[in-house]
Amino acid sequence: MGKDKWSKRAIKTILTNEKYIGNVILGKTYTGVFPNNKQQSNNGAQEKYLLEDAHEPIVEREKFEQVQEEIKRRSNVEIVYGKIKRKKTHYSSKKRT
Repeated sequence: MGKDKWSKRAIKTILTNEKYIGNVILGKTYTGVFPNNKQQSNNGAQEKYLLEDAHEPIVEREKFEQVQEEIKRRSNVEIVYGKIKRKKTHYSSKKRT
């Protein structure tokens, strides 16, 4: 059983999940204060903690790092001097007339 097709997001989540190499990141989400006490993604609002080798790895660290480098290489986003910019592509856009 299971899905016939996997979404791009599901695959990327699996390929970038640090748990596969035995690491755990604490504080990815946090609960806000009343009245907005729902769970929120932690994008720097609070500290995060990395526990390395917290459990037996499923994937070799070297393979995981190779995948991360490939994802970075294929990305169309580049950070230069702290600013996000798009990389140049080899595709041309056709103007509609």
